[in-house]
Amino acid sequence: MPRKKELFRIRIYNGSGVDREFVITWKGFILFSIFSGFILAGVLLSFSGILRWSLLRVENSSLRSENRSLREKMEHLGREIAFLRARMDSMFEINNQLRLAMGLPEVPEDVKYMGMGGYIDRDTLKNELYAIKNLVRMEYRDLQNLKKLLRQKQEELKYTPSILPSYGYMTSGFGYRRDPFTGRIKFHEGLDISAPIGTPVYAPADGIVTFVGIRNGYGLTVEIKHGDRYITRYAHLSESLVRVGQRVQRGDMIARVGNSGRSTGPHLHYEVMKDGVPMNPKRFIILGEVVYD
Repeated sequence: MPRKKELFRIRIYNGSGVDREFVITWKGFILFSIFSGFILAGVLLSFSGILRWSLLRVENSSLRSENRSLREKMEHLGREIAFLRARMDSMFEINNQLRLAMGLPEVPEDVKYMGMGGYIDRDTLKNELYAIKNLVRMEYRDLQNLKKLLRQKQEELKYTPSILPSYGYMTSGFGYRRDPFTGRIKFHEGLDISAPIGTPVYAPADGIVTFVGIRNGYGLTVEIKHGDRYITRYAHLSESLVRVGQRVQRGDMIARVGNSGRSTGPHLHYEVMKDGVPMNPKRFIILGEVVYD
């Protein structure tokens, strides 16, 4: 009968009887079970660690690949944004050239580079794209306004005297001078261009002929109204080629130089009035076309 502390016995027999005998006690069994449990737990933990390491390695490789792809995309977007910046600079340059030509102020530098500049990274990319989008929208709106103003300017330029009405020598300018007949100082309200009788006289802008006839001191005179602001006068003519009410365009031949009225020799007296005020015609002609005496 086994003892209480024994769990069981193992006997190994041979031909002559019992060869060996092993006694398994409860204490030994418990220690063996605990040891076996530790061994099994260690094996399981090792297997789990290896599995986790393998999974982390795969995940790390995937993250590296994804990070490389994102970095390449960021570099590509950075190049695209740099290109857009350059194009925006060109657009602003054209915009400012148009503004200067039309007498408008330039676009301020702080508006030009609003929200733009610096190194492009993931945190600034969204803000950069948002800034460019706003700038494009603003530039488009501004160019539309410039287009509208340009049309208005074109219409205004049609009626602005801008070419020399005849060719010759300028013998007397705009301003105070000594009257050749009285010798007194008197204000001369136009330009005197000396030229042979019969030299063509051309309309310097689009307009309507409002007067053709003799004016005291001016001799044969033609007057043209250009739009709502300008009137031009051509005096001392030998011949008029237009009639009152006739529409003319810039460059149309309207008369011929003469020596009528109070004149010391063949020449064209040319006046420009803006809003009823005499203006210096030099401001409205291509000076390179005038020969100065």
